[in-house]
Amino acid sequence: MARIIGREVMSVCVYVDDFREAVDFYCHSLGLEKSKDVSDSACFLRLNDNSNAIYLEGGHVRVDHGAGATGVSFMLLVDSAIDAHHELREQGIRFVHDSPQDMGGGSHWFRLYDPAGNIIEIVSSPVGA
Repeated sequence: MARIIGREVMSVCVYVDDFREAVDFYCHSLGLEKSKDVSDSACFLRLNDNSNAIYLEGGHVRVDHGAGATGVSFMLLVDSAIDAHHELREQGIRFVHDSPQDMGGGSHWFRLYDPAGNIIEIVSSPVGA
């Protein structure tokens, strides 16, 4: 039996109910950039040099899983999870964690919900790590 081995992750796919609300969140709250529209309710978002980093598609039924449910998430590496948490809190973003979790060695991590209830993880490592 042949094994399928991926060379790299092309895109993380995020399915949401309200496409316009999700684009606003991912672009304005998280600072990503829309790289190309696929349709009226789907687009790719750029992260650094990857113009296909996140595929965002609207029109799906929202399902609230809760913080302990199974599912796929993605993790964004930031310079400071503490600063990111503070900035997102000021925007009224809903969090899984009330504050960044100390992972030791200067690293911090927290999870938040996008407008559709998908969980996103934010992590920072100490400078030079």
